[in-house]
Amino acid sequence: MLLDSSFLSVLIDGKRPVWLILLAAIIYWQWRSYVHLSHFKGPFWARFTNLWMYQKVAGKTHPSTEYLTLELGDLARIAPNQLVTGDIEMLNRMSAARSTYTRSQIYAGNTLMPDIHNTFSMVDELAHTKRRAVIAAGYAGKETEELESKVDQQLGQFLNLIRTKYISTDTDVRPLDLARTCSYFTLDTITNLSFSAPWGFLVEDKDLYNWFALVAWQFKIVTTMQSIPWVLNIVTAPWAGRLMAKIQDPSRGAAALVATTKRNVHARFATNNPGEKMDMMGSFIRHGITENQAASEAILVVIAGSDTTATAIRSTLLYILTNPRVYRKLQDEIDVTVVPPASAIISDAYSKTLPYLQAVIREGARIVPPTAATFAKVVPPGGDTVNGRFIPGGTQICVSIMAVLRNKKVFGEDVDMFRPERWIVAEGEKLKAMERSLNMIWGYGKYQCLGKDLAWMELNKVYFELLKHFDFQIINPTHPWKSENYGLWLQKDMFVKATLRS
Repeated sequence: MLLDSSFLSVLIDGKRPVWLILLAAIIYWQWRSYVHLSHFKGPFWARFTNLWMYQKVAGKTHPSTEYLTLELGDLARIAPNQLVTGDIEMLNRMSAARSTYTRSQIYAGNTLMPDIHNTFSMVDELAHTKRRAVIAAGYAGKETEELESKVDQQLGQFLNLIRTKYISTDTDVRPLDLARTCSYFTLDTITNLSFSAPWGFLVEDKDLYNWFALVAWQFKIVTTMQSIPWVLNIVTAPWAGRLMAKIQDPSRGAAALVATTKRNVHARFATNNPGEKMDMMGSFIRHGITENQAASEAILVVIAGSDTTATAIRSTLLYILTNPRVYRKLQDEIDVTVVPPASAIISDAYSKTLPYLQAVIREGARIVPPTAATFAKVVPPGGDTVNGRFIPGGTQICVSIMAVLRNKKVFGEDVDMFRPERWIVAEGEKLKAMERSLNMIWGYGKYQCLGKDLAWMELNKVYFELLKHFDFQIINPTHPWKSENYGLWLQKDMFVKATLRS
């Protein structure tokens, strides 16, 4: 729209210097933005704008935040009202059970159902605490019948898929995409535990519900919202969610996942006794969750409970396959391990007795954590003083888990190297410090991941069984996969040649 002459005259008329007032307001606002956190170091543009944060939109979340916290100290500035930390004591301070820090509004963008928040998207602290209490038993497996055997069932399906479709020979190479099939395994495992029946990714050996395109789209959208404040304010508005629900195609994208999950949940609630089954959904229902709440939590379970674990599996496998010494040493330990009966999947308890396997699992999770999301928290209204520096109330503090796991004081000078032996030679306080840092991949205190024990169980089994039965070779060592980070990882095209072990 063109500005009319009367409006322009107001701006340039010396008797009514509106433009001077506007200019003064802009200068004052920029000065306030700078002074607000001026005692913290950071990129120049972070003092005045959110431009530095836009790196997240390009899929480069972790390298940028890791660099800042390792180079500039325990707290670095990344936006006018945001800091980032890789200090484990600061993480504990923000997430302890009685901490007065709260979740930032960024979390509110992590729901796919308008007005129906899940445990991860809740900003209200009291509501979050109550919901965690309702769903905790389901995640812990206390009310999930034969939890470990259900994991074993899907791992068996994973092995069978490779054995029947992807075994290569010298004359017949059948590329296996471990990026996809690892996700199939974790998706079928979590849906089997949630609904007493897997969704069938492994049996069908294909991308059901256009899952991978959906996940990629969702991660990028959420990251964009988190990086651009005005976009976040619009998208998290209740009217925006309701509008999107009306205009989205229910057969595609996020709407397809919501529709599929809601059908499964509704089918359960439509029975005479919806809480009867001893699975995660049954546990949620027995503890008083409503149908809409159950659907929202189920969507979270499927996405978070599958993708993070799949990331850990394929990332660690990549580091094993590209490190002959580790590969050989791990297979040697596997080969001398007798699992009774011979055809059985190794038990969670037994796997914990294998020292090198456990070292590999820990080191893999350290090198590439299941998530590198920044999980911003908000400083309480009265502000906080950390290491002699005052942080004003309302400031957002993000987490760089990569910086926590690359701390040379904790893990040694070779932090960028995949070296499982560091977990074997460390002892006493050194080992405790390493374990404490590693456990931060699951969060801490009132925000700790409820599914961490299940994830560890899957990791304890999958490497042992895959490397017991098969040998793997990266098909293109110069480009082993495609990987981006939007808080959660997008990893694809990890093609390997699989052969049967004698």
